[in-house]
Amino acid sequence: MSDYVQLGTTNALAIATVPGSGGDQGVLTFAALEQGESILVKPDLGTTGTVDTWTLGFDILIPAGQGTWTSFLQTDLANASDGELFIRASSATEGGIGISSVYEGSFEYGAWQRVVFTAERDGNVTTLRKYIDGELVGTQNLTGTRWTLDADDGFLILSDNDGDVSGGFLSSFLFVPGALGEAAIAALAGADADGFFTTAPVDGASQFDFANGTYAATFGPADMTAPADEDAPAEPALAIENAVMDVMRTPGSTITIDLADVFNRDDVTLAIENDDEAVVTSAVIDGDTLTITLGALGHADLRLTATDADGNSVADNFRVRSAGENAYTIAVLPDTQDYTDASLGNGPPQTFYNMTQWLVDNKDSHNIVFVGHVGDVTQDNLASHWEVANRALSTLDGKIPYSLLPGNHDQANGGTAADHSTQFLDLLFSPDRQAASNSIRSAACMTRSRSGEPTTTTRSPHQTAPTGSCCPSSSARATTSSAGPVMSSARISTTR
Repeated sequence: MSDYVQLGTTNALAIATVPGSGGDQGVLTFAALEQGESILVKPDLGTTGTVDTWTLGFDILIPAGQGTWTSFLQTDLANASDGELFIRASSATEGGIGISSVYEGSFEYGAWQRVVFTAERDGNVTTLRKYIDGELVGTQNLTGTRWTLDADDGFLILSDNDGDVSGGFLSSFLFVPGALGEAAIAALAGADADGFFTTAPVDGASQFDFANGTYAATFGPADMTAPADEDAPAEPALAIENAVMDVMRTPGSTITIDLADVFNRDDVTLAIENDDEAVVTSAVIDGDTLTITLGALGHADLRLTATDADGNSVADNFRVRSAGENAYTIAVLPDTQDYTDASLGNGPPQTFYNMTQWLVDNKDSHNIVFVGHVGDVTQDNLASHWEVANRALSTLDGKIPYSLLPGNHDQANGGTAADHSTQFLDLLFSPDRQAASNSIRSAACMTRSRSGEPTTTTRSPHQTAPTGSCCPSSSARATTSSAGPVMSSARISTTR
């Protein structure tokens, strides 16, 4: 693809996710376009002439610090004259939208914004309405035919003749051959991963969401191209979209896993590696399906690798456990203190949140019946640190019973352990709270059983009693490996 416009994803480009996406999202990334560079939209309405009444929508992110101007619309297909609609920066962080010295609203640089323009021409006057995140920020009456669109040959976006442009990212573009009303646009609100609409709001409307790494419209007849770009669109960087979950089943079981949505691309060769062929006696990929057969008690770490034609690879590691029919897991959370202190570089609060969410997400597959935090919950026994811990551990409330043991970092002023006071622990995790949501009595009796098999995992520290006959002791503690599992040389591959 050209060097001025690319199709990619928010993860691959390391930019903010689009609101509502919950993960990776296809986007169009564009440089500050020069005079000979442009993005052309052809409405393809099946008619010739002009479109005098229209709506244009942009879910767009413009990084800060690029200059004063960002062009939205250029109706001169030769890009030889000034553009028709712009952002004009009013500071380093925001700007207004409009034309002809009237720039209104607050467009925030560095964040996803939904910008919508509507135009209605009456005689020689076009009424332009401007919206940011669903809010009407201004109305202008413009004289002349400059804002009329060509129904057949189309119009340019993000282009200007003399450099009044910025680079940025576009997650959705909307063209409607009519003016949407104020209430309809207010309902659209801010930028959203699902775009403006799921189906055309009126005949002839088109929307582009770049979800499949192409210029193809999500709906509608319009076409989008970069005329100076003669290369095929680049494939997005290979990435994991939906990781394979760990799984626990009884010996002799057959497990079938759908691989269709694990990676973000289909043009890959898949391979599976298995580090214990006594536990996993067979792991076979057939198309988009992985079939696993379990043998002896224990666990095996599997690595699923996708490789594209250029040799780029990405791997997803997961664990398969062969356990007795009554087996269960007790998870251990040790020393989360660093994750409660956002000022430290070795673990933000999100890490703590992800840990407890992982436990909930894997509760059923691992039969997790109890979580024990073994102390040093916080860094310095500060209210702000306990707020992080409270948010993380609240994820378990009503889902998995858990207990907390104060460590030296959790005691006395500043976590000095000068005395054994634990006011924040006592306040936030009172007996009443635990009794109401965590079934402490029924869970606590399990810790008096015999010890189970110590294990390691790449996802979360936990133990599982291999046969289900007894519970791991409270003193046993598993560890987390930061390295991937060591694999055997056996490899089974298929291309999809």
